[in-house]
Amino acid sequence: MTQPSSARIVIVEDDIDLSGILQKILVREGYDVSVVNNAEDAYKQLVRNPPQLVISDIVLPGMDGYALCRKLRQHPGTRAVPVMMQTSKGDIADKIAGFEAGANDYLTKPYRREELIFRVKNLVGMAQMMAAPQDKHVAPGRITAVFAAKGGVGKTTIATNLAVALHKLRGKPLVLVDADFSFGLVGANLNLSTVRNILDLVDSVDGIDSDMLHHVLVPHASGIRVLLSPFRPEEAELVSSEHVHRILKALTEHYDDVIVDCQGNYDDRTLHILEQADNILLIISPEIGPLMSTSRFLDLAGRINLSSEKIHIVLNRYDSKVGLEAKEIERALKAKIAFRLVSGGREVVLSANKGVPLVMEAPNHPFTLGIKQIATGLVKQGLVGREAPKPK
Repeated sequence: MTQPSSARIVIVEDDIDLSGILQKILVREGYDVSVVNNAEDAYKQLVRNPPQLVISDIVLPGMDGYALCRKLRQHPGTRAVPVMMQTSKGDIADKIAGFEAGANDYLTKPYRREELIFRVKNLVGMAQMMAAPQDKHVAPGRITAVFAAKGGVGKTTIATNLAVALHKLRGKPLVLVDADFSFGLVGANLNLSTVRNILDLVDSVDGIDSDMLHHVLVPHASGIRVLLSPFRPEEAELVSSEHVHRILKALTEHYDDVIVDCQGNYDDRTLHILEQADNILLIISPEIGPLMSTSRFLDLAGRINLSSEKIHIVLNRYDSKVGLEAKEIERALKAKIAFRLVSGGREVVLSANKGVPLVMEAPNHPFTLGIKQIATGLVKQGLVGREAPKPK
């Protein structure tokens, strides 16, 4: 699908052969592409006429790509322009330096043409979305909390795969939030750096705008954006329940769907998320331990007036040969199972280790098909996306 002619890209690259190849690839995709071979000239041009995307090499004559990115972030006219770094430096330290300079994405050479195009489409799409005029009367997006009363039931795997599947199904802006503030694994499951995380929003909760979100949220190759948890466990205490409430509220103003991977406890922050959520996917596996913990949670939910209508039980690994039967679980919980997932087995473990969601890597795997059924079910029931405007 070609891009609108208004989607303009500036390549900052001193290698004439490489920039020529890159330009040809993107022009074929329908972009308006120009090349500048040094950062000083590029900065002057970009400030005069900001594009939808800057693709900059790091090693440049004179000012390097890091310095260029920092200057763009300091100028009000280019602060929100997406910047993708490209370099042959693949060390994590180099990637961190790029993100610290304000880059939105980082592409290590050599890379495949398909990967380049996918990342460019994602960044250009986000730039166009942020530039679009916002309707102040539009309904807020909806929050889906993914929660488990006991660990080890596949909660984060389900949250990450569901976010990718739901975004692909609806094609609407979606953000995935890692709300396990001490030991979050969303970044690891998606192979994302944690340089930018929720702490970058904590000090500015009263003034979160689209520019700030565009800078802090980390883009993923699937098209979703991710709000990561703090890098160090001890930093978790810097995030309060009030911070969480305001950040989620800000996200729903800019995104149709907000998926929150909750931590498995009942601290004040988690309870606030569950109360604020429009839907709760309650993950359970067919063993006695998760069953007992889930039963206690449902009892707590009743006592704190958490609506049972927004709680949807997801039975993971329901095909276990030694697990409890679905009917036994429903009888014990006095609640119906809304969705069922087969065990992902070795493929799920491998995909998590590689940082590639199984829904992307194996679209026809039984686990993937189950995730897609959950996404489709949420859409059909009208549980996700922005609510229809209420008649005046």
